[in-house]
Amino acid sequence: MAVAIVSNYELVVIEGESNMRFKSKKFLAKLGLLLILTSGLFFAMMLSAPFLPFGTGLKVMLAGVAFVCMQIAWWVGVAMIGPEAAAKMKSWINRSTSNKISRKE
Repeated sequence: MAVAIVSNYELVVIEGESNMRFKSKKFLAKLGLLLILTSGLFFAMMLSAPFLPFGTGLKVMLAGVAFVCMQIAWWVGVAMIGPEAAAKMKSWINRSTSNKISRKE
């Protein structure tokens, strides 16, 4: 099996007659987006921790662990999707909040 780097963003794996193309940039962006969505699940776990039928100490520990996991998943996901995609997502958020503000005025 031979591996050739075609450009900065494309990795081509050559195996016999079949060529498998693996675009690492797109894969990392999708994986980063998945991590960002996973951070939302950790956020929901953190918010639901006080309603669990456990002792106070265990609830605090679960909420703390969920918070740390949420932050790790968020920042690793943002690093994986890259600055261009992060800026694009930020512009979507800013656009949606600015529309809500302008509607109230």
